[in-house]
Amino acid sequence: MLSIGSILGRSQTTAQTLPDFSPAEYYEHIRNVISIDDIGTTILQYDTLRMLALEEDDSTHIAYSHSCVGEIHFMYSNMEASKEAYLKSSKITKQFSDQSLYIKDCTRLLGAYRNIGVMDSALYYMHMADSLMQQQELSKLKKQLFYNEKAMFYETMGQSDSSVYYYIKAVDQVDTAQHRILLAFYSNIGGAFAARMNYAKALEYYDRILAMPDVADFPRGHTQTLIKKGQLLKQMGQLDAAETYILRAIDIEEQQIIKIYWGNAYAILADIYLKKGKFELAKATINTINNVENSVKERFLPTYYIPKTRITLYDGQYDAVPALLNKTKASILASTNNILDHIEYQDLKAQYFKATGQLDSANVALNEYIVLRDSFYNISQSNIVHDLETAYQTELKEQQINLLDTENKLSNAKLSSARRQMIGLAIGLLVLIGLLWRVFSLNNKLETALTQKEFLIKEVHHRVKNNLQFISSLLNLQSEHVKDVNAISALQEGQDRVQSMSLIHQKLYQKDNITSIDLQDYFENLIENLFDSYNINPDAIQLHMDVQQLALDVDTAIPLGLIVNELISNALKYAFPKGTNGVIRVVLKETKQKLSLSIQDNGIGMPNAIQNDLDSSFGYKLIRAFLIQLDATMEITSDNGTRVHIQMADYKKVT
Repeated sequence: MLSIGSILGRSQTTAQTLPDFSPAEYYEHIRNVISIDDIGTTILQYDTLRMLALEEDDSTHIAYSHSCVGEIHFMYSNMEASKEAYLKSSKITKQFSDQSLYIKDCTRLLGAYRNIGVMDSALYYMHMADSLMQQQELSKLKKQLFYNEKAMFYETMGQSDSSVYYYIKAVDQVDTAQHRILLAFYSNIGGAFAARMNYAKALEYYDRILAMPDVADFPRGHTQTLIKKGQLLKQMGQLDAAETYILRAIDIEEQQIIKIYWGNAYAILADIYLKKGKFELAKATINTINNVENSVKERFLPTYYIPKTRITLYDGQYDAVPALLNKTKASILASTNNILDHIEYQDLKAQYFKATGQLDSANVALNEYIVLRDSFYNISQSNIVHDLETAYQTELKEQQINLLDTENKLSNAKLSSARRQMIGLAIGLLVLIGLLWRVFSLNNKLETALTQKEFLIKEVHHRVKNNLQFISSLLNLQSEHVKDVNAISALQEGQDRVQSMSLIHQKLYQKDNITSIDLQDYFENLIENLFDSYNINPDAIQLHMDVQQLALDVDTAIPLGLIVNELISNALKYAFPKGTNGVIRVVLKETKQKLSLSIQDNGIGMPNAIQNDLDSSFGYKLIRAFLIQLDATMEITSDNGTRVHIQMADYKKVT
């Protein structure tokens, strides 16, 4: 077995005579005696130890040396180097009968690949570690590490609920006295809550860290927490408080040998000054950051490029803006993909295009900005409602427990003496009055909960409508860059289909009845949109509608609306050659428990040859799929124009 004295001597450090330790103790000693701020010397220690281990053919020491070098690189976000070191270690530890070291290597490879952005490899190592953990008992420390990495994987994938779940599982493995570890987990949990815009819970976890009596002993964690809280307060519009926390973070960071968060803090501070209208101070602050890629950690790069781009715009340096916009977008996509950063990016684009006279592009960017802003508001409101519902359910359970307790007391009272029965009767009467009041109060709460749920469903429909509108805008934007006529036509058809679905969700969140669609109103709006889409003059092509007043559920209305969208689009495109006038008739009736839809035009008609080729048309393939869904039949005739008659048996009315 190797002695620490020989190791330290060959590493050109102070030799000392120490007893032989296990491999784990060797490495723990090196980690303790060498300053982690001196990365080069630390890695040299582990490289020296690996060479000694190679001489003695000690696979455990070799694996440990690779693992510890990987750990150092991981701590300093050198993920490629960390990955390579852990891959070398895992090839050795995979062969060990004790798989705990291999599980740790898989855990760190999960983290390294996640940071690099290779999510399929990250998922592979996560499942590998997960399956091995079912077969072998691990120390609390290794469980903490795995649950933490698993939580961060889900956070990166945007699954914040799963992320919080595994962060809390990690915390369960931590002793309350282990403040350094708790600090890291609380920071991550706060970040996960911030990602789902539950700002109150995020601040609660950040404040737990700042309330630790020894938080100053962990300057990196302390600084990071102050920055996270400052960033969150900035997003909430509490700019003075945000500035205070960021300045505190800068004071601590200035005292460190290696200033990991210095650039991040100054970038956020510049944005705070910008939002407070202190333009010159913001400009001076952002300009203190040199060598951006090394000064600002990757996940914080949007906090640099957003204010930098805005300051450049305000300065009128328009030639420099496009490059900054590209870097802003790339940094957002490469980091947390935060919706607030996307909103700021679209606002910057709109301002730039407006300032340079590109009004069409400015309008597109402004529209995307509005859609994203509305989506952010809807998500925020949905989370608020979710939290209200959770609080309500908790209160309801407490009331049920109290009610059971009261019933037990009544039962005991009935077993008392006659004299006590009179007292019990009086008590029972009071309790009954109390129960009646509870029932009345509970009914009010139920009504409130139902109202909140209805609001939540409306917000979901609003959000879906906005997302569909966003897709429609993307299709419209794409069509502007396409020259092929057929491709443009396909994009327009796709846009119309998306609009037909978007219209349904718009109707649902605008009405008191959130489960049904008024077909008469829906068809009018749908067909009017199609006339506008194809630039149809209503005096040239007239629309005659005879639609029965029916309320159908969403599962029926969506496929029916898409069928009408396809048939009306075909009539507008093909029935009337340019310059000709005509009429389109739409009839919808319910007869003998069947729904009958007829769409007819008096145009040029549909030759048999074209009818025979319909099955190869994408639009008619869609119609056929929806006909199967609605248990419907379709008949096409071409006599003085084209008439499509559909009868459906599987539809649901809402009363």
